Amino acid sequence: MVKTLLFVVALLLFGALAGNEVAHFAAARHQPARAVMLLARFHLDRLSAAVKSGQCGAVPQERELLLGMYNEIPAAFPKSYAQDSQFRIRADSLRDAVHSEPPNGSDCSAAAVKKIDDACEACHRDYR
Repeated sequence: MVKTLLFVVALLLFGALAGNEVAHFAAARHQPARAVMLLARFHLDRLSAAVKSGQCGAVPQERELLLGMYNEIPAAFPKSYAQDSQFRIRADSLRDAVHSEPPNGSDCSAAAVKKIDDACEACHRDYR
């Protein structure tokens, strides 16, 4: 009876450890993509806050950091970017929205931030 109980406990422990390893393996595959998206959201929020508060000096730096994050999309989503033309179009339009000149020539423009945010949302509607 004791041997059976110890055997069941050992099997449960082994199952829990194996399940934990599988979960870590599955999560590790998505870490680069999640990291890029989290950092892009962070810099978009900072860009938006800089524009809203009128801190126009911080806007070019945040746009450059955001552009760097969006340039990482092909590396973070290699299969999607290579095989899905719609994903590639959305990712490229997002990068182009950050890289393009602001609508009224001012870097400190709410319309420019909205254009970037709209490009993010268009992609996330289809690919979240």
